[in-house]
Amino acid sequence: MTRLTMLMNSYYSGANAWFALAEERGYFAEAGLDMAFTAGNGAFRAPRMLVEGDYDLTFGDMCSLIRFAAEGQNVAPVGIYMMHHRSPSAIAVPSESPIHTPADLHGHHIIGHLSDVAMRTFPAYASKAGIDLARVSTAISDDTMAEMLVTMMKGGCDGVFGYVSSQRAVLRQADPALAARLRFLPFPDIAPDLYGSVIMASRSAITDKADALKRFLQVVNRSLIDAINDPSAAIDAVLARNPSLDRAIERDRWRGTIDEECCHDETATIGFGAVDTDRLARSATLMAETVPLPRVVAAAELFNGNFLPPLADRLAVALANGPVYESV
Repeated sequence: MTRLTMLMNSYYSGANAWFALAEERGYFAEAGLDMAFTAGNGAFRAPRMLVEGDYDLTFGDMCSLIRFAAEGQNVAPVGIYMMHHRSPSAIAVPSESPIHTPADLHGHHIIGHLSDVAMRTFPAYASKAGIDLARVSTAISDDTMAEMLVTMMKGGCDGVFGYVSSQRAVLRQADPALAARLRFLPFPDIAPDLYGSVIMASRSAITDKADALKRFLQVVNRSLIDAINDPSAAIDAVLARNPSLDRAIERDRWRGTIDEECCHDETATIGFGAVDTDRLARSATLMAETVPLPRVVAAAELFNGNFLPPLADRLAVALANGPVYESV
């Protein structure tokens, strides 16, 4: 058995149900892997926390990885399996809000967590949308996502940075009536080159545990197909590990993750888990120009496709999800 340590983006939830299902069905053990999962503290922090905690793997945001790698960090991890082929980032607004287009953000107040991916990539979105950042008020909040959204609905701010699937889920749990009034400005509508979260590996794991990484991704790919075909089993596996969660809400979070974050037309050609290197290069350039960063990171520094399962297996993920992929 080969031991692999992985820092997750958070704890077990519908947003990462494929990990729980793979554990539940014994796929990791079957592949000769002794997995140790640790709850993370958000997708944005994941690349840096992988290095600080000496983990083999993490599940975190590609834009954050671009920033970490660009800042002279020659220890930055490398992406090995793209999960969010569409950026999950968005700005939530009330349905009755006068904000309907990016330009409408001028003169309004948007809040978010310091480590929120949407908040940290807002300059890239603003650049593509022609937004004058000086005319948009943003502020960091220490409240929970649900508390921020409730504050917004009560008029305490005009919008909240976050992920669409997570914002819907947490507000539905807090107040279903308010959740029905959510509307979004999704980042992919304006900045389609941005990717979301990717499975990353440490440089030492890439060197010393290459075969184990290949087996790990084969398991993830297999479990992802299983979860798409049998979401109830996937949510059962999540709840067995995190029983405090609500089944219906996690089912919605799972569906939102697949439909709104994982789906992209490119998967029909390059297969799920791979990246379009030209698109990734454009994303790295956009981040460098808008953060700004000291250098543009090459796509080859950010993603290594040598550990991916065969193309036919990864195309099967898109086929398993059926018409949803075709509609994106």
